[in-house]
Amino acid sequence: MFGWIDTPKDNYPSLLDPNFVLAAFSWLERLYEYPINRIITQGLNKRLGVTNRKMSELAVIMASKGLTFGDLMAIPEVDGWPYSDGESYVCSSFVSAVYRAGGLLIDIEGTEMTPKDVYTLTIYDRNFNVPKKCRDNDPTLPYCQIMGNWLMELPGYSTI
Repeated sequence: MFGWIDTPKDNYPSLLDPNFVLAAFSWLERLYEYPINRIITQGLNKRLGVTNRKMSELAVIMASKGLTFGDLMAIPEVDGWPYSDGESYVCSSFVSAVYRAGGLLIDIEGTEMTPKDVYTLTIYDRNFNVPKKCRDNDPTLPYCQIMGNWLMELPGYSTI
């Protein structure tokens, strides 16, 4: 959820106001506390530097700091923030975190990376000698897809 919203206002569907999202999650939290806590409340707590606060409490803290809900949602996730079930990563942020731990990426939060961001980085060897098994699937690909029934096309691979 936090990877999708990276500006205070511009990433929401045109008819969806960020303040309505806050109100909706506050209402939903009363009905479905556990899933709402897992989906959004824990992340908002991290962004405000508090723990175990409910949406209504977070709204008060947010207002006292002069932040809107849109501002709060736009604060980037930090790699390694521990949640109730441990560290959480989506695929691209996990790969970015591994690259950063290996010294390939410095001062980049993996949570700010999309899958396309990861595969367009110029960290890959464009002169890689693709193994025959991979060339049998598609001789034009400059990379080796090691599994899957569908061919992955990566436009702009290793170009940025």
